Amino acid sequence: MLGSSVVLSPGLNAGSASWLTVVTGLALASPLVWMVIKLTGDYPGKTLVELNDVILGPLWGKIFSIMYLWYFFHLGAIVLRDFGDFMSTIMPTTPTSVFLLVTTALVAYLAKSGIEGIVRYSLIIVFFSFILLGLVFILVSNNLNLSSLLPVNSISAWQFLKASYEVTVFPFGEIIVYAMIIKYTNNYQKIKRSVITALILTCIFGSLFNIYVITGLGNYLEIPTYPGYAVIRRVDIFGIITRIDIGGATADLALGVLKASVMLYAVVLGISQILKLPTYTSIVLPVGTLMFLLSLIQFDSSVENFFFHETTYPYYAAFFQAFLPALTLSIDGFKKFLTRKTDKAAA
Repeated sequence: MLGSSVVLSPGLNAGSASWLTVVTGLALASPLVWMVIKLTGDYPGKTLVELNDVILGPLWGKIFSIMYLWYFFHLGAIVLRDFGDFMSTIMPTTPTSVFLLVTTALVAYLAKSGIEGIVRYSLIIVFFSFILLGLVFILVSNNLNLSSLLPVNSISAWQFLKASYEVTVFPFGEIIVYAMIIKYTNNYQKIKRSVITALILTCIFGSLFNIYVITGLGNYLEIPTYPGYAVIRRVDIFGIITRIDIGGATADLALGVLKASVMLYAVVLGISQILKLPTYTSIVLPVGTLMFLLSLIQFDSSVENFFFHETTYPYYAAFFQAFLPALTLSIDGFKKFLTRKTDKAAA
């Protein structure tokens, strides 16, 4: 869930109250989290594609699954483009397509390695990313102005709720992809606790990161395209420790690769289950290539990308994150109700 949120910093349009939108966003996302845990808990040992077939039948189950897989595919392409645009601002003379190609190659390699390979990568990357970002926070502490956090009520309640909703969708609502990989955990009883712990840690990190950006940029918050990176670039300790922004950018990119690899893995796994293929590895390269092409052509510029994130994605993604799972759970509940009623009548 960290992924591109360390680059795009969701909730920052709430100004000095941005750190609170992360907390409110998590609270608003709790029904989405419950739906994921409920679906996977009622049908242990099944992926989202498999449980759709059980609940909705072979036809509608596949239709729902194809919609989910499109979302994961599109989200993976969006993440690739987010980091392609981000790296292009650091090295503007290098074409965005080069960054996209290299990143996609890493993502495809991880996806082909399977869920265990992705998890091993995440254990290393997330650990070192937290250490690096914590070190950056310490180094920029002299440039932080805590008065920028006040006043908390600098925006209207409606604007605050709107910003909180955007945080609900991105990143918390993207937890729906977990329904494709929970099947492969070796201790299913710990799933609920693990998911909730991950959400809380993401919330803490997101709140601290927004505080770091708000206090680091102050009145200039809305000017930089990538505010978190803009704060890192300000580090200058006696002219000796400078330009550590490359380290921060590397950590951000590593987290982006992790997120995109999970999306690609979910897509190829789902396709292999729908088509009943013996293995998903044979389709990683073609699907990864299509993801690369979509990331390349879907936006003409980074400005269009930002505009999409601000105006379209919060409502587009809600269909897959909330509406489809809620409809599936409602149908499942109705079917179970009819079954209980039939059983009572027969008894």
